[in-house]
Amino acid sequence: MDVSAQFDDAHHAIAHIGHSIKQTRQALSKSVLEIDKLRRENIALRAAVRFFMVDGRHLPAPSGQVPKPNLSTLPTEVVRFIFKDTIPATYQYDPSLLNGPSNPWLRVLATKAALPMICKALYWEGMSALYEDIVLRRMDQIFILARTLRSPRGADIRPLIKSVLMESCPIGSQLARTAKEELGFILRECHALRSLSYHPHPNFPLLSNERQDSSGFRYFNPTWFFHASISHDTLPFVDELLASRLHRLDLRFVLTVSRFSNLQDLLLTTTSLRSLILDYTTNDIVPCRAPRNLSTVQLPSLVELYVPFGQDANFDEYICRRWNMPNLTRLTLVSLQGWPERLLERVGRRLVYLHLFGKSISDPLSCNPDPCPTLELHCPMLEHLIIPNPHNCIRQFPQTTLNSPTLKYLDIWDFGSHERFTSEAGYHWWLDPVALITGGWLENIRSNGVVPSLRAVRCLFTDYGQYRGIDWPSICHPDLLSDRPDGEIWHTFPSANVAQTATRLIPHSVHPTLDDEAMPEIDSDSDWTPSRKLSEDEADLETSDSDVDLEASDWMDVDDVAEGDYL
Repeated sequence: MDVSAQFDDAHHAIAHIGHSIKQTRQALSKSVLEIDKLRRENIALRAAVRFFMVDGRHLPAPSGQVPKPNLSTLPTEVVRFIFKDTIPATYQYDPSLLNGPSNPWLRVLATKAALPMICKALYWEGMSALYEDIVLRRMDQIFILARTLRSPRGADIRPLIKSVLMESCPIGSQLARTAKEELGFILRECHALRSLSYHPHPNFPLLSNERQDSSGFRYFNPTWFFHASISHDTLPFVDELLASRLHRLDLRFVLTVSRFSNLQDLLLTTTSLRSLILDYTTNDIVPCRAPRNLSTVQLPSLVELYVPFGQDANFDEYICRRWNMPNLTRLTLVSLQGWPERLLERVGRRLVYLHLFGKSISDPLSCNPDPCPTLELHCPMLEHLIIPNPHNCIRQFPQTTLNSPTLKYLDIWDFGSHERFTSEAGYHWWLDPVALITGGWLENIRSNGVVPSLRAVRCLFTDYGQYRGIDWPSICHPDLLSDRPDGEIWHTFPSANVAQTATRLIPHSVHPTLDDEAMPEIDSDSDWTPSRKLSEDEADLETSDSDVDLEASDWMDVDDVAEGDYL
């Protein structure tokens, strides 16, 4: 090989090396740019991580720098208040499934179930909102909740449960003993429980146990909540709850002789009860007689009582003679047919709120001229009085006065209808309903009675088909409009949207010409039908005259998560 050929080979090799160096230089330049970009991203990422760690209080903040506040850095009490504000008040909805999966109660459950998932830092506060109020509508929910309380996994939710409502929840005869044991376990383990409510299903009998079922029912409403431990058929720890920590008890039942004794035994154990709701009905075929030699029931902490008065003379006598309620301040009497003078003599000394709820809107109290002036004597601290329509009293005793120097608010139930307000005189009814309803009675009270503190008189309108909310007067309190007498507030209730003004409470169904723009939206009935076939248990319930609640299927997953199987 000659020299020129070697020179050419060397030249090509040098050119190849130069090309390789050029490619390497270009790749190196790109790598430098990429490294520089990664370095900048790394700096930003480290700064972001540090910011979030400082913001989450995992690292101390630099000197002079205050971390930006966010939800996870707020005090626990503030976060709980925020979470509670996302959940409607319990009076705004009832635990019903009649409108399908989009009804207000199931939407509330979905909201509650979402709160623990907001972020890990707020998990416990979300769980507090989720489990604070438990509603049991199906027997299997009792087993699910008990299983959750026993679970060693996750957070201990027992201190979170403050309220348990057993709503229309019949028990299967074959599983009655197990259900009773599990329910007793739940009540024993929930040390923070303050409220217990039991509303039996209206289509099933109220029985002590499945052995008493002689009517062919495979499901029944248990009477476990009515027995103290001295009874042979007791739900464990109900009496211990009453004796130690239960503040509110709400029971619905049919009054019988045995129920008299059961209730007596139960109330004898209580020392901490503050609110008692006894919503009973009577058996018209078999009259109830109170057992003899009943002991006096001491209710030293009771401040609020709701009870039918006038349905059963024996029970009325039992309350008047055997109940000692020295600190009672709020009294609601339903199904009332006459002035409860004897009861007021007994318990009226500290009453601030007295609601006399008539048997029906068309059957007002049978008045006599004496009771109203005696309010000053029997109820010297009364501030808020709610009475049925006083038409009969006005016609019979037009000079009846009202003596109550401390009375601030007077509410009067009255019948209203769309036709009434859209008639020729409807405009005048709307302007001044109180004057037209009471005639000269109100003026007579103001001139001849002793009501120097009276601030507001309102009409509470309803109609024959409209549910009358017994809690309307207290929820729609007159003081809400004390600073704007011409204002209007809308309140949402399960059966109605109610407008509150200075002189009236009126459902939208009674007066549809109200301001529709200010009215909250009403959930319309859905066309929802179950997406799966009924289970065997559900089919049995359906054939036993169950209502539509027990046909529901899609809600089960929501309930299981929200009410007991979340962990």
